[in-house]
Amino acid sequence: MADEVQFKKGMALLAGGVTLITTGSGAMRRGITATAVCSLSAKPPSLIACANKDTGTAQAIKENNIFVVNVLGDNHKDIAMVFAGATGIAGVGRFEHGNWADHSMGVPYLEDALVSFVCETGVCVPYGSHFAFIGEVKDVIMKGDEALPVAWLGSSFHSLSPVA
Repeated sequence: MADEVQFKKGMALLAGGVTLITTGSGAMRRGITATAVCSLSAKPPSLIACANKDTGTAQAIKENNIFVVNVLGDNHKDIAMVFAGATGIAGVGRFEHGNWADHSMGVPYLEDALVSFVCETGVCVPYGSHFAFIGEVKDVIMKGDEALPVAWLGSSFHSLSPVA
């Protein structure tokens, strides 16, 4: 079995897009910052989002069977830190930061996210410390501009630019 410290050091070299995974409504809204998100299938449109089992967000996704993956841009670094828990703000208080709207399916999405994927939970797979949620994408909300996503690499944010 690989050493956990070495594993974490190695994974820090794998760049990941920065997202907010959100669920719930009203006072029961929950959300976390996550990089463990990837596409799964175009037919049917689906993705995988992973969350630590100990978070209120993971438990709320299990209860609600619906969540949103909000893809963040360079201008969202501050809100990413809030939802990562770095500021000490927890639970519904995190939603006091950013421009939030309620989707018709009853979940919050970040209005100025580059894109928001509204998902119903198809399958929840427990593994180790996390749940892997397979989300069946029900709606895609595009911001509609040329903004680029922000990446997380080596424990810090990185702005992306097109390669010519």
